[in-house]
Amino acid sequence: MNRADDLPSRAASIARSVLSNWTGMVITGAISFGLTPVVIRALGDFHYGMWTLAGSLVDSYGLLDTGLRVTMQRFVARLNGKGERAALNEILATVLALMTLVSLLVCGITAILAMSVPRFFELSESSGSLFRWLVILFGLSMAAVLPTRALGTYLAGLQRFDLYNLGAIITMGGRAISVVIVLHLGFGVLALATVNLATAFASLVLHWRLVRWADPRVTIRWRHASWSRARSLAKFSLYTYLGTVGDHFRFFLDSIVIGRILSISLITPFSAASRLMEYFRAGIVGFASPLMPRMSELDGNSATEELRQLYLNSTRLAALLSFLIGSLLVLNGESILRVWLGERFAHSYPLLVVMTSGYVVALAQLPSAHLMVASGRHRPLGLLTIAEGLANITLSIYWARYYGLIGVALGTAVPMLAVSLLAQPSYALRILGLSKRSYVRSALARPLVVVAIFFLTSWLAVGFAKDETLVALVFTCAWQISFFGILAYFVGLSGAERRLLRRRTSHFFHWQQASS
Repeated sequence: MNRADDLPSRAASIARSVLSNWTGMVITGAISFGLTPVVIRALGDFHYGMWTLAGSLVDSYGLLDTGLRVTMQRFVARLNGKGERAALNEILATVLALMTLVSLLVCGITAILAMSVPRFFELSESSGSLFRWLVILFGLSMAAVLPTRALGTYLAGLQRFDLYNLGAIITMGGRAISVVIVLHLGFGVLALATVNLATAFASLVLHWRLVRWADPRVTIRWRHASWSRARSLAKFSLYTYLGTVGDHFRFFLDSIVIGRILSISLITPFSAASRLMEYFRAGIVGFASPLMPRMSELDGNSATEELRQLYLNSTRLAALLSFLIGSLLVLNGESILRVWLGERFAHSYPLLVVMTSGYVVALAQLPSAHLMVASGRHRPLGLLTIAEGLANITLSIYWARYYGLIGVALGTAVPMLAVSLLAQPSYALRILGLSKRSYVRSALARPLVVVAIFFLTSWLAVGFAKDETLVALVFTCAWQISFFGILAYFVGLSGAERRLLRRRTSHFFHWQQASS
């Protein structure tokens, strides 16, 4: 089968991966969405803010491995495509050896952090002691999470997103059931952190079993760990690491700014808007994450024209999806917050609108970021992202003193818009040798028309929804999504793409009938 004939099967493979990611996202997102108000009500604003703050501090440990994981996914995809068995074993053994060392380092950092952070946030003696134990339990959990993430990345590199998401679903489900039981028995925030620790170790065992399922020939021998392999991974990871540090500044440090500059109790209303942003980001990442290993294969095989087409098509689809979710949040965000968390959280709506304005543009550009990493030309991406992250922290601290929570939201949105609109797409186009005119015409014009028609029509029809019940909110979102889907089909897709979609849908139903 030649390359042209193989295009439909490759597209189908990416589609299956995206569907698997969205299935995992919907299930884990629904669990998290339903669990959040339960935990907030059980803990109260102060203890929930303390929980969120401890998690944000310890999430910083993830910076020790994130760049390496992105690099590992790229290399595993390339080596698996070439059938290099020995190199795959060497990669996995090397990364797990490095993660073991990092986990030991995490335990040491946690001990130091637990002694110092209560004074930094000016907590009382009793609150400081509680916070210290939270940091210790979260740190131990992270020590188990780091090698678990490496195993999950190996699954993603093999393009086994079905097993990757299965692991996430089982882990999230087990954690949620345990949390509900613990809260029902009347325990508090320390018990939740203990549940988190136990779940982290159980997830490590689970992910090893999933790796053996996906790749029965895989072996881990510590003698396979190679310092030369570690050096090559580290060399490639440098600018990927800078990018992930910038991402951490962009997405996860706002609670630390709020806790230090404003108040720990104010973390809770801010987290209502930021949690919706996490779900927004997860939806687009679920679509875009299968692109990186596929782009790596195409770049490794010098399939430039196919890579260009994949980039343009995926950017158009990412823009459509990002515009849809962003529009739903702006149109219905106040009602979502009210129905989800209660009346007092509706005041977080302005924060949601400000943050959505930045996220909707940045997430539409995810294919550009994946292209840069896949092609090995990710140095500017790393520098841009770290610059954006530093600008985010600086502006958030400055504006928080004058505008409160809305200043922190602006500190996130403004740098995000500047980088996503100006710098990131320009460099991606240079890599592929595409003109800006071709990019706008092929990737952005249709999504912009779709979202303009959708937003204006929806706003004229109902304005910004003030639905007071879950049923009314679900009905409003359902017709809006249906309307957007119709617009996306007739305006967002070309005639050839509509014919391909109809043909694939027909084949799917024929296959279902034959199976039954």
